[in-house]
Amino acid sequence: MMNKIQIVYKGTSLDEFLRIKNILEKNGVGYTEDNQKNSKTPLFLLQMLTKSNTTYGLHGERDIEYILSVDEKDYEHVKQLL
Repeated sequence: MMNKIQIVYKGTSLDEFLRIKNILEKNGVGYTEDNQKNSKTPLFLLQMLTKSNTTYGLHGERDIEYILSVDEKDYEHVKQLL
């Protein structure tokens, strides 16, 4: 039987991802990490072509979504750490 997992961070901020990852490591909490290409890049291109101001980063700094997950049994403890 697989353990259930809880997501403790899902977002595009690398700084926040690394901050939380560091807290988990310092406290000996096991975690899994994943990242995926953000699908908003076409939206950015459309905004660039149709508007003079865009709401999406010019250099693609928000192109990657970072995800940190912990085992469900550790979730309450992690919430207190964060």
